[in-house]
Amino acid sequence: MLAETWLARAGRCPLTIRLASQGVYRNPMRLLMKEFLHHCEWWYDIHISVPLPVLESLMPAKNRLPRLQRLSLDVQLYEFLGIFECAPRLWSQYFDTGTREIDHTLELLRVTPNLKECVIKLISSEPRQSHSSVQLLHLRSMTISGNPTYFFDTLLLPKLQEISIDFCRTRWTATSQFTSLLSRCSLAKLSLDLSNPLSDNDMIQILQACLSLVQLDLHRQRMSTSFLSQFAYRHAPENSTTQQLVPMLRTMNIDYRGTEFNVPDFADAIQSRIMSNSEGLASDEITGLQTVKIHYKRTFHTRLSHVVAVA
Repeated sequence: MLAETWLARAGRCPLTIRLASQGVYRNPMRLLMKEFLHHCEWWYDIHISVPLPVLESLMPAKNRLPRLQRLSLDVQLYEFLGIFECAPRLWSQYFDTGTREIDHTLELLRVTPNLKECVIKLISSEPRQSHSSVQLLHLRSMTISGNPTYFFDTLLLPKLQEISIDFCRTRWTATSQFTSLLSRCSLAKLSLDLSNPLSDNDMIQILQACLSLVQLDLHRQRMSTSFLSQFAYRHAPENSTTQQLVPMLRTMNIDYRGTEFNVPDFADAIQSRIMSNSEGLASDEITGLQTVKIHYKRTFHTRLSHVVAVA
């Protein structure tokens, strides 16, 4: 009765509604759904955290959401629901897919083309069926846990600016797929947390594809003397085709447990990239590093301290 009264008073105003309830059997939220459904044409900002059977009772709202612009779902989905499939003004979207197979994750992304930010947790490394390309034309930020090798093959993310990858099981095999994805966007921030560090060659290939990268976060990544020599700034001779790695880089966050890199070699590489226009260095070739943070960690992953170097 209260819900009916409140919604009636709202008239034709845009509605911001938050629904949260637990328990499947005798869930009291079921009794309210009909009242909310009567006003679904005026939904504007909706946050729902309910059991799946309760969410399913909103199915009659499908194709009746002309004003919906913001949607937050905290629901464990096991099958596809078309409730929000047609919401022409739905632009502000954050989506945490939960832990899912690749096939299910790709299909969920396919029906949410207006996403701007998403969190993905993959529990399988290979799809069970073939998939056509999934285009997320507005996605700017993605966080991935799990093996992304086959996942990257299917995605088109032209507006992607930030990506964080957490992969702590088998050996990394996604370099060619990842660089292909990066070649079609202008990435500004990259974070890698891999239990098996990338080889020098893999790391260089990835950084070569990140010409617009501004921030680089590396966790548990080894950097050999050979890699650091290529990462360092080197003034290219005239007509040289050698490309400076990540020329726009300004910020680095690095984990260090005592074995990831040789400190003097690392310091030399960083110093070479901390440049000042007043010193007459080639600012047209590379942007000088401004901030480097080294997070020193013990072997049992407790952070002790950090060192900050600012140009």
